[in-house]
Amino acid sequence: MTNKIGIVLSHIHVRGHEHHKFDMLDYCVEYFKKYDDNFHFVVTGHGDSIPDQIREKFDQVYWESDIDDSEIGRGHPKLCLKGFELIKSKNIDSCIKLRTADILLNIEKTLELLNTKKIVFSEQTSISKRMIGDLFMAGPTEALYDLWSELAWDYGKSGLYNLFDSVESMATKQGIEVSDYLREKAVFVSPRDVGWVTMESNWDNSKKHPSTEFNNDHLWGGKQGYSYYGGF
Repeated sequence: MTNKIGIVLSHIHVRGHEHHKFDMLDYCVEYFKKYDDNFHFVVTGHGDSIPDQIREKFDQVYWESDIDDSEIGRGHPKLCLKGFELIKSKNIDSCIKLRTADILLNIEKTLELLNTKKIVFSEQTSISKRMIGDLFMAGPTEALYDLWSELAWDYGKSGLYNLFDSVESMATKQGIEVSDYLREKAVFVSPRDVGWVTMESNWDNSKKHPSTEFNNDHLWGGKQGYSYYGGF
C-alpha cells in the first residue's frame, strides 16, 4: 500500500450557468494541496467538462458529459463508487470523501481519525431516524467502498437512508445490532470537530474566492438550518 491519502471530491453536476462550481472545485483542491503534498486527488462528476487547467490538478478524473438526474439528491452513489474504485486502483488504503464545494478547516483532526482505521461519519447521522451522513466521510478505502456497494441503491430515497440500510445489512450479517456495529466499526465527529465548512454560503463569484474567511458560521448545514442529530 502507498502512504498517500485519497481525497475523493464528488457530488458535482455542472450545467451551462453553473461554471462557478468549477471555481469552487479549484479552490478546494488548492486548499488541500497547500496543506499537504501527500494527497491523491480524485474528482467524479457529470455535466459540462472541467476546464483543462483545473482538470490537470487531479491525479484521476471520472466525468460523464450527460447529467444523470437520478443521481442528484440521491447520494450520487454511482459517482461515489467510481471515486472509491479509482482510489483502490492506486492501492491507497485511506481516503476522505467530500463534496466539491466543501473543505475541512481541521484537516489534522481528520487525519488523526484515519489512524483509528474506522469509518468516520458526521451529520446527518441518527440511529433513531435511520440515517447515515453521506456527504462527508473518511476511513479505510475498502470499508467505504463496501459500505456504498453493500446493497442495490434505492433511488426512491436519499443517500442518508440508503447508507443506513447498508450498515444495517452489515450488522445483521454479523448478528449484532446497528448501534453495536457502529460503535465497533465507526466514529462520529460533528462538523465543528473537523471544521467541515461549505463554500455555497460563502462565495464571491466575481473574485472566484470565498467572500469572507471561513469560521464556524460557515459550518455545513448551519445557514440552511439543517438539523444536527449527534450521531450514535
